[in-house]
Amino acid sequence: QGYIEGTEAMTLVLAGSGITPANLADGTDGEMITWNASGVPAAVAVGTATHVLTSNGAGAAPTFQAASGGFTHLSPQTASGVSQRTFDLSGGTPKMIVITLDGVSNNSTGGYTLTIGDAGGLETSGYISQSLWWKITTPTTHGDTTASFTITGATIAAHAIDAQIILTLHDPATWSWTMQGQGSNSDDLFFQCSGGKALSAALTQLSVITANEWDAGSINVMYME
Repeated sequence: QGYIEGTEAMTLVLAGSGITPANLADGTDGEMITWNASGVPAAVAVGTATHVLTSNGAGAAPTFQAASGGFTHLSPQTASGVSQRTFDLSGGTPKMIVITLDGVSNNSTGGYTLTIGDAGGLETSGYISQSLWWKITTPTTHGDTTASFTITGATIAAHAIDAQIILTLHDPATWSWTMQGQGSNSDDLFFQCSGGKALSAALTQLSVITANEWDAGSINVMYME
């Protein structure tokens, strides 16, 4: 290697294959090198574990960010001893929500419903909702309401329900949602439900409700932004 001497500065000229990692100044483990808007070398700050390097477009430095996509799981809530479980989704802007019921049963006869809401609270009007449930040994029964999403009609005490209900954001401009779900219980009951509801702002909460009180099982929510 050699050097070129100027009037006020000396520029190091590296021969051969160019600059190697050993020739670089010390840095921070996890950082990367980029060039800023002035064309000057700069460091990309260290990200968090599982973050991915993301382009921010021309003229902007890349950054480490949480990987997009995938579901955010909330913590399951036990159903026993209450008649309503409410979930806070204000930490994101959900576009698809999956509600799951695992072994949930009533201590008496009663149906299950679902309400959704924005920052103004849970809403109890304006729903279009239908449900259909049947058993092998009994006729088909149906129900409808505008006060909530109907999940299923009257169930028998101690018959555990497993179900999945999916909410999908149809139009972000009107915050309109569609709902559909299905499930079964330990007494050969099978049910399907569907409906729609528009909010006035982003969905931030939802609540699963029974007419009486649950005595077993748990309920959980996961969502995708």
